[in-house]
This record gives sequence, C-alpha cells and structure tokens, in this order.
Amino acid sequence: MPMVAEFLGQSLRLSEEGLIREALTPVHVGLSLFPQSPELWYEKYRLLKKLGDQEAYAALVQCRRVSPSYLPAVKAHYEELLKQNRIREAYQLLQELLKLDPENPRWWAHKAFWAMHFGDLEAAEEAIQRASELPQQTPEILYYRALFLARLGQTTEAAALLEKCIQQEPTLLSEISEEPLLRELLAK
Repeated sequence: MPMVAEFLGQSLRLSEEGLIREALTPVHVGLSLFPQSPELWYEKYRLLKKLGDQEAYAALVQCRRVSPSYLPAVKAHYEELLKQNRIREAYQLLQELLKLDPENPRWWAHKAFWAMHFGDLEAAEEAIQRASELPQQTPEILYYRALFLARLGQTTEAAALLEKCIQQEPTLLSEISEEPLLRELLAK
C-alpha cells in the first residue's frame, strides 16, 4: 500500500517539472486514501495557490481542521489572514504560532509590531525583549527593535540597531526610509 510520502514525492517531481496542475493528481489520490493527512492537504493548498485557484484557502482551512497544530499550515494561515486584512484574527493566530514555534524570533517581532499597532506597549516591549534574547538575530528583529526604541524616544540605541540592520540586510533600507521615525534617525 502506498504511503503519504510516495504521493508527496510524485507531486513534488511533477511540480519541479513545472506540471503544477498534474501535480495535483497524486495529491488527490493520496487524499482519497489518507484524508487525515495534513501534509497532503497542505500540498494541495500550496499547488492550488501556485495556480491562483480560489479553492486554495479552502484546502488550507481543511488542513487546519485535520491537524490544527501543523506548523506549515498555521504559518500559511497567519499570512493569509494578514493578506485578507483580518488583523485581529491574525494576531490571535500569532499567539498559537508563538506556542508552536517559540524559538523563532520572527514571530516575536510580529507580536511586538502588532502589540504596538494596538497600543499595548508593555506587550510589545516583552515581545521585543524575548526576540532579542533568542540566539538567531535576523535583520527583521533589529528593524522592529529599532522602531520600538525610536517610539520610546531611545534614539541613540535605535540608530545603532538600524546601522546593524542595514549592514546585515541592505535591501531593508527602502523599508526603513518609509517609516518617518526611522528615516529621521538615518538622516542624523
């Protein structure tokens, strides 16, 4: 009897050859045999999304029903909610992401950003602190930490973080220049 991995492998090979629609066939066969497989539902979502199919989101929702804590689906669902401008729901889902992937500084930076957005400076500060304590310091963390410090009026520390951020990821310069507080720091 074929296993889930075999169907995923067949789908991946077809997808890599550019045969996205055809890559759905092994996924559909796999789902008929293993309807509780989050991997297959997620692959269906991924392929449908590549095709621009409206059913992609439904496949993602089904994946979450089958396995609510399947990390790739939770991440994708969070991103989809943001794209749909469903900010409060995304923020709630972010809490779940932090439980599932607590060592990822990206989620802590997102929490800090949204907490600032909602005016909860205490939660934002805690999230930034948590992100900065993690061993992996991404430019995104440095950016949000600099923004947070600038909003608190700690401009010297914020400017130092911005310089470090730009050194690590020069492409963030355009994003930094769009934020008035940070643009001021760069001008000094």
